[in-house]
Amino acid sequence: MAKFRESDLIRQWQTRVPIPRPDTVVGIGDDAAVLEPQSGGRLLVSTDMMVENVHFSLGWMTIREVGFKAVSAAVSDIAAMGGEPRHILASVGIPASARLEDANALYDGIGEACRLYGLDMVGGDTVASPAGWVIDMVVLGSATDRVLTRGGGRPGDVVAVTGYLGGAAAGLDWLRGGDKRW
Repeated sequence: MAKFRESDLIRQWQTRVPIPRPDTVVGIGDDAAVLEPQSGGRLLVSTDMMVENVHFSLGWMTIREVGFKAVSAAVSDIAAMGGEPRHILASVGIPASARLEDANALYDGIGEACRLYGLDMVGGDTVASPAGWVIDMVVLGSATDRVLTRGGGRPGDVVAVTGYLGGAAAGLDWLRGGDKRW
């Protein structure tokens, strides 16, 4: 991290994330974001942290893919509650071994996911990490007055999932060299 100036990184990353939504008054690059609140709804806030060699391995995926995954994981928490993701903040611990190209690739992946989900990146932080990449995403979303909570399910409700149940666990097991039947 010492070889990168945070202000230089922010200027470069501003080109890698989407143009601000109309409700973003001041976005990334200032001391704090300024957002126009949505009238008649609820604010949803969630955070999702990923640590290298715990939640991802650069032996299995690129740092750009990690950036995309970090945003997607955070967005899923808002979607699970019936909300619309709107803004995201990314705090990143950068290891000393990282090159500028690595940091930029991470933000290319973050920007790709932000465009897909219609998010504005409105801030975050960068620090030096003594032991690998650490990525924390805070996502802000909105919902109507009806928010879906884990405790809100009732007998007879429809439960929907995406993808295949157990697919992520099977993939991780396969990557780790476990059961080769997958």
